[in-house]
Amino acid sequence: MDLQDGQLVSYAGADGYDDLFVGDHGKVLVADGEIAHVMWTTGSRAGTVTITESELLTGSAEYEMSVSGSLDDSLDVGGLTSFSSREVWDESGPVGLLNTMVETGHLASFLDIAEEALGLVSHRIRHDASIRVITAELDEDEAETLVRKAAAALIRDAFTDEDD
Repeated sequence: MDLQDGQLVSYAGADGYDDLFVGDHGKVLVADGEIAHVMWTTGSRAGTVTITESELLTGSAEYEMSVSGSLDDSLDVGGLTSFSSREVWDESGPVGLLNTMVETGHLASFLDIAEEALGLVSHRIRHDASIRVITAELDEDEAETLVRKAAAALIRDAFTDEDD
């Protein structure tokens, strides 16, 4: 599948591979042919970024429509759904609480936050003297691809919990 940066996707690979399950949803941060850096919004990897083979992902227009429909519906009934975060945490831990927050619209702005963070990290990497020496020999598109991949990898590695 030819993925684009910012595209919404669903996981379609083997259940349990890299703790992903069929139907988990995410957003492509950086796409590069055979692989994509995906920020997962549902499932056990919600809130994390993985490097995932493009062939294991499908476009997710259905998810995009259901999210926007849910947001529209939630506005009609007076805002975000409330729930007991203590009860959800005690029952299913941090992943369960994040999934509940996604399902109830509490994390609607997180994709914007991730994009902003990726942009900031890309900007800092792009202007670093040691990177500029390397990118000076590349075409503009190649240099930008390198910078975005480095930024996505840096964010992923900085926030990957080694206990997971």
